[in-house]
Amino acid sequence: MEKRAGARGPMGDEQKRAIALGRTQNKAVDRYLEFLERSKPKRGRKRDSSRVEEQLKAVETQLETARGVQRVNLLQRKEDLLAELKSFDDVQDGSAIEAQFIEHVAAYSDRKGISYDTWVKAGVPAAVLVRAGMKGR
Repeated sequence: MEKRAGARGPMGDEQKRAIALGRTQNKAVDRYLEFLERSKPKRGRKRDSSRVEEQLKAVETQLETARGVQRVNLLQRKEDLLAELKSFDDVQDGSAIEAQFIEHVAAYSDRKGISYDTWVKAGVPAAVLVRAGMKGR
């Protein structure tokens, strides 16, 4: 049987490696951009983990005697405060995410045709791009 023009044969090892590398690069870039979005400064007074922990203790004290709707509201407040505490940890874990971004962004940019200026406009700090070996104008 003759092979049709344009028909795909089995994928070679090199092609499989290229696809896997592309996925790894994409994941690293995407995770870093999401991290940047999550860690953007919020309006208003800056909160820190010690203040959230104080509020959490106060809510737990109030929960000891709360009943009905007040108890449900306090339980929700506790969940919200715990999630906020976790978000502080996520921001601190950003160094690993940043390191993966630095490792992959230059090759990803070459493959996708993304310029240094575009990354800066997207919110990536210039210092991070320089560490990745990318140069601005």
